[in-house]
Amino acid sequence: MNNSEKLRALRLQSNYDLVIIGGGIQGCAMFWEAQGRGLRTLLIEERDYCSQTSANSLKTIHGGIRYLQTLNLARTWRSSREPEILLNIAPHLVHQLACLLPTENRLTRSRLAVTVGFEFYNLIKMFSCRSRRLPRARCLSKSQLLSMTDLLDLESVTGAGLWYDAQVQHAERLGQAFVKTAKQAGGDAHNYLQAKFLNKSENQDLTFELTDQLNQQT
Repeated sequence: MNNSEKLRALRLQSNYDLVIIGGGIQGCAMFWEAQGRGLRTLLIEERDYCSQTSANSLKTIHGGIRYLQTLNLARTWRSSREPEILLNIAPHLVHQLACLLPTENRLTRSRLAVTVGFEFYNLIKMFSCRSRRLPRARCLSKSQLLSMTDLLDLESVTGAGLWYDAQVQHAERLGQAFVKTAKQAGGDAHNYLQAKFLNKSENQDLTFELTDQLNQQT
């Protein structure tokens, strides 16, 4: 099989608006997003989609509440949308995850401080998320906390903050869903291909060399 036959078999175009190298969960999601925006997009992965870091992560899709501690409001705003978006577009793969933060008799971890932070977070989500699937963040009393969990050391605990993020049990399946949907919309995606950057032309066009990892053909 010569190179031209290989390219035809892969159905590669001569030009793309966007080439994404790396088919982890972020690359797969970028592929889906770009194709949905009408860009001619190519995704290249040298192994299986989502087979490395994406497959071994905590699989938590956090909503950015942690960034309030450093007052990083821009990142909180962006992150607060992610669980809601994925719960809407992939409810068969993404599920809500309840999270608890014990409160104590310390100013920064008191129920008052946590309540204020949570209400601010709820306000951010009110404007950042058009469609909400996750319950509001709220504080629990000590008795409510005891009814939900078995904590051994409760001497310093006054209650807990309860909020909801999301979790995907199989990031590989979510990545594959992104790829499959984008390909059905006209995007090109191929794994077991290795991309090597060659050059950039005067008009900023990039040229790559592709090597088939299965037979080492270029």
